[in-house]
Amino acid sequence: MEFGGNYVYVGGGGEEDTELVTDQDHKELVPTAPQGDQDSGDTCLLDILDTAGQEEYSTTRDQYTRTGDAFLLVYSITDKYSLEEAEAIYDMMLKIKGETRVPAVLCGNKVDLDATRVVTHDEGKALAQKLGIPFMETSAKDGTNICEVFETLVMEVPRLEPSYKVVILGSGAVGKSAVTVRYTTNTFVDCYDPTIEDSYRKNVHIKGLREKHRKAGTDKKSQSTSERSQSATSEVAQAGGTERPQSASSKGEDTGIFAQMRRLLSFKKSGSAEQQRPTSAPVGRAPPPPPPLPPSVTTKTSKKYEKATSNVVLVSLKTLDDPLATATGDPVRCGNCDAVLSSISNTVQEAENLNWNCEFCQKENILPNTKKDEIPCEAIIDYIMSPPAPSDTEAGQQAGATGTEKDKLNLGKGYTIYCIDISGSMGYSTKLPELQVAWKKARDRSSNFDTQVTRLAAIKEALKRQLERLKLENPDRRVILVQFANDVTIIGDGAQEPFLVDSHIKDSFDGLVACGKQYAQQMDTRTLEESYDDITAKITDMHTRDCTALGPALATAIGMVTGTKGSEVILCTDGAPNSGIGRLHSSDTTCKDYFTMVGNYAKENGIVVSILAVEGEPVGLENVSPCANISGGDVDVLAPLEIMRQLRLISQNYIVATNVCLVFQLHPELEVDDEDFPKGSSQIVKEVGNATRDTDVTFFFKRRNNNKDLDVERLPFQVRVSFTMKDGRKMMRIISKSMDVTKDRAKMEEGMNVAVVGLATAQQTADLASKGKVEMARNKLTSVNRMLNNACNTDEQKEERYTFRAECAELHQNLNDRLSSNRYSARDSDNSSRVYSKMMKHSSARFTGASNCKKSNIASKRQTTDSEVRQQYYGYMS
Repeated sequence: MEFGGNYVYVGGGGEEDTELVTDQDHKELVPTAPQGDQDSGDTCLLDILDTAGQEEYSTTRDQYTRTGDAFLLVYSITDKYSLEEAEAIYDMMLKIKGETRVPAVLCGNKVDLDATRVVTHDEGKALAQKLGIPFMETSAKDGTNICEVFETLVMEVPRLEPSYKVVILGSGAVGKSAVTVRYTTNTFVDCYDPTIEDSYRKNVHIKGLREKHRKAGTDKKSQSTSERSQSATSEVAQAGGTERPQSASSKGEDTGIFAQMRRLLSFKKSGSAEQQRPTSAPVGRAPPPPPPLPPSVTTKTSKKYEKATSNVVLVSLKTLDDPLATATGDPVRCGNCDAVLSSISNTVQEAENLNWNCEFCQKENILPNTKKDEIPCEAIIDYIMSPPAPSDTEAGQQAGATGTEKDKLNLGKGYTIYCIDISGSMGYSTKLPELQVAWKKARDRSSNFDTQVTRLAAIKEALKRQLERLKLENPDRRVILVQFANDVTIIGDGAQEPFLVDSHIKDSFDGLVACGKQYAQQMDTRTLEESYDDITAKITDMHTRDCTALGPALATAIGMVTGTKGSEVILCTDGAPNSGIGRLHSSDTTCKDYFTMVGNYAKENGIVVSILAVEGEPVGLENVSPCANISGGDVDVLAPLEIMRQLRLISQNYIVATNVCLVFQLHPELEVDDEDFPKGSSQIVKEVGNATRDTDVTFFFKRRNNNKDLDVERLPFQVRVSFTMKDGRKMMRIISKSMDVTKDRAKMEEGMNVAVVGLATAQQTADLASKGKVEMARNKLTSVNRMLNNACNTDEQKEERYTFRAECAELHQNLNDRLSSNRYSARDSDNSSRVYSKMMKHSSARFTGASNCKKSNIASKRQTTDSEVRQQYYGYMS
């Protein structure tokens, strides 16, 4: 249990806790007024993207590449080909940006391996001179020249900014991640998972930065406040929305292949400011603001709102499968409020009895024959509520419930079902992204390759690659293939004859689930290690036809894995459901109710459902997405080439526990601040269902009665998590903590945990917007953003404030678009559903700054010792 700051704020709710908010405040994610931390000329924030392999398409890398300020080109001194590829990448950058020079540094990494060097220092220097950029050799292992290479890179940018977007590029296995992690966290990571792409935000001091630009006449910080804020707003908006690149180039409107495709497939309205904003700096400058008018003249509408606070609790569920201290016996509960006796409880020993004055409701509980040393002393403790069933024990051992990260990924006898849409529109072709085309041309020095791909072909290739990786990581996993058009066909593991689901039951959920169950009982599905060749052959044979029976396919697939543990259904489609139960055009309400029912059924049965939509056609995600959101799965709208990456991310975000239920208990003077729960609730129950490696749950809370005097120094909190482990054990985790209180707002803000507050705000804002409470959602986002304007003083806080704004930029734009336009198309609806689902599922890792020690812990966990997986991935890249 982590809090939004060092203190619980219990201020009296007077004028100090209210503020006037203007329309302009709602529209700006970055404030117009200058912030104190921007006035130090040698201090800046680096937004660093550590990219994965060049061959695998990523919209995040696409967007950063187009809008980046500086580029670190990394090669390995032990790999001559990586030097050649660095040159090809630089050539690609020039073409993409339409420039003759791009701020970059050539970095020869791994000088600690000088004994196996195949690229001489002079060869690297010669290439750098040819490209007209600085050159430096580094070692991520011992830190040689790591700080120097980044400082040199920032100095190459021809203007002074409060923040810079830095992109790390290079071929595979050259140490891009190691260089990034060493610089941002001063940690060395070896054998980093090559598939991971992540951003690191680090506040740095670069001596002489401002003086250099002052002498060159490029000291942008001497310009007007309005100009600085205009630039900063543009940059943060670009850093956010990392799932969707912008559509303009550094010289105005981009007319390239990628931009044309984006305009055709864009979810944004053609008249929005976001589309028209240039994305490769320099950006346009706003005119200076008019002089202030007399107080009697009002030019902006303003309303009074309650100020935001850091009263937030984060409960991370990703560690439910980690072994912790386990208590013997049953938890001891308060006879009045059901709180559990814990390390924060106040007890007095009287002879053989232990008197416990409950810290929540003050009831005096007498515990006979109990000693004080029997009270759990850990802040987090697990209780075994019931042992596993005999049939579950072996499965739990295979699932590696308490083993390594790879053991946990191995889900034993669980199933993965891929439901693939083969309706007619899946045969439509899409042009390859311009960045990917440019890279292939630069690498191969040739234009002789296909620049188009059909949606189905892209999904088939992505699925084959994912199965190849899954075969290495989890060979005992059982994979089933289902395809659907107007009818639903169960292909199974490829060894059996395809089974056509009876079309007469297409409108019956119970009938379809029963059909899936019957099939599962009759068929002995092999492990992926045994079925790999057959199932990949069936994928190759897929071809398009007919309509989209999405609802029937989903019900059948869920029926097939009902009764299993740790199973998942991943559905790939490009169109709205228009055949059978759940079809969109029957009734939007009926459609949404159906997929909500499916989501609840999946959650109750420990099944995770994910919906991946190929962009191009409206999918009706507003109605379809509840099945994924409720069950704990993913919802996304992707370009065809992105499917490959997303399938892998889903498999890596494995289930850690099922049947998860949280009870959050507060002191009676506090209440949960959430529209989903009755006002005045100091104890709530939240049904989570399936928890994955990335599941973080947050709660806002506040004073119940500001008019009542609260004379306490500390307040208790307790979370009780009941869940089922992979081996069938039913557990209860008790998390208890007492927090200091303060009535001083400045003191509260000073000790704020920005990452926790930022995550909670993103989750709650998206949840409100998904329920149609768009204005309330924007008010929440604005109030927290305004609080962060004044509350961030440490490097960690500044990094996480920038991260919050970057992560929420797309959500912020969406809310403003919805409130400012009367038009709301089907594509707009799909985009909103995608944005809201993504934000509601974000984990704290996305909001953590580089100075936070958690960031280095996250990086350490991303190391992989599986050389086969690494070699397989790099094989794709060659």
